[in-house]
Formats: sequence, structure tokens, C-alpha cells
Amino acid sequence: MTPDQREFGGRLFAALANPARLRMLEHLANGPASVNEIAEAAGLKQSITSQHLAALLSVGVVVYTRNGNQRIYRLRGPRIARILKLVEEFYQVHLESLREIVARHPAEESAEAATSGNRAAGRALLTSGQQR
Repeated sequence: MTPDQREFGGRLFAALANPARLRMLEHLANGPASVNEIAEAAGLKQSITSQHLAALLSVGVVVYTRNGNQRIYRLRGPRIARILKLVEEFYQVHLESLREIVARHPAEESAEAATSGNRAAGRALLTSGQQR
């Protein structure tokens, strides 16, 4: 990867590192939708949904067209849906080994853990035995 590609990749994965945004993208993988439809599907308020969509727009994951005073969002292309599928597959294939890693490495109080918030959520999911 070039330095620009790594920089973009970091921004892309930061935008995707939110379960609510992933739910929104899963919904959009089924086709275009309005902010209200996305909010309902994700179980979020419209204002919060708009903030998440702005983050996704800023890295080019979603695009929109106007329909009157409404924005209709869609995925930029099929690769985002493929990324979601790869995450699903990675989770299914590696679930047991990921649980082992979590068991060997107890939660750490670090700057990374404090800022990510997702580490604790990931541990909870892996240790709870939930599967999708």
C-alpha cells in the first residue's frame, strides 16, 4: 500500500468501527433508503443517524441523491457489502480462536482501550457466546 492508501484505510476503518454504522450499512446493502428508513432499521433517532451518515459520507462509503427535500442514501458500490460479508466470515471462521485470545489477554487499562470503547464490546461479544 502507498502512504495515501494506508491513510485512507485508517480513516475508512475508523468510520466502520461503530456497530450502529455497520447496521446502517447492512440495511443499505439491501438497497437505497431515506434517513428515516435507515434510522428505523438501525433503531436510532434521525439526528443520530444523520451524524453517522455524515461520517460515512466523509470517507466515501455512502452517496446520496436528492428526492425533493429528502436524501436517498446508497452504498457507493458493491465492495462495502463485500467488506461486511468478510467481517461476518472472519467472525464465524475464527470465533473459537478469538475467544482463546480474549481468555489469555485480560482487559487492559490502556489509552487504546479507553479511546476505542469497542474493545470491551468485542470482548463481551466473544465471551458471551452470541453468534449471528
